[in-house]
Amino acid sequence: MVSRFGMDVGSTTCKMVVLDDQGDVLFKKYTRHCSDVSETVSGLFEEAAPFLQGQISGYVTGPDICKLSPCMGY
Repeated sequence: MVSRFGMDVGSTTCKMVVLDDQGDVLFKKYTRHCSDVSETVSGLFEEAAPFLQGQISGYVTGPDICKLSPCMGY
């Protein structure tokens, strides 16, 4: 099984979706991050974890992803 995710880290909100290998939505969430981007993103991944199975690929985009760089080693 292949799980795919997409995440948009905007200036005020984070959106995440997880799809299965058929393109069906397994998980989706829209939440405000109240300037605590890393905590919000971490929480989204924790909530989505049961749906991220097998090989995982994904994309993260948005103007506030630069706030995640230190957490990711960049």
